[in-house]
Amino acid sequence: FTYTFLCQNCTDIGPISFESTSDTWPIGWAMSNRRPTTPGSPSSALTSHIGGGSGIITAQRLVETGKTVLLIERGRASFYSSGGNLTVPWNNTLTIYDAPYMAGYLYGYPGNDGLCSDTPS
Repeated sequence: FTYTFLCQNCTDIGPISFESTSDTWPIGWAMSNRRPTTPGSPSSALTSHIGGGSGIITAQRLVETGKTVLLIERGRASFYSSGGNLTVPWNNTLTIYDAPYMAGYLYGYPGNDGLCSDTPS
């Protein structure tokens, strides 16, 4: 098993960019059961992208390089801006997904069926 990570401008994601010295990094990853023909070549195809928000960023980076991307998401709308409506009691325009400090409460929050129960976590 080997792991190769190639990154060029992948930490420059507009208003939510992060420094290389940050304690945590929102990094996406891709996995395939076939080895790329030429791993160092930008033309090598990635056939599968996994991972929510990080997957979206990965897809966006590929589109920016001229690649064609099919992005498949599962689950219902989570953020208020995308149509989510599971708001916190103190603010009717802030969902439990919008508030980072609610992350520890997502699984047990009343009415939250946005997390898929039929997939491994």
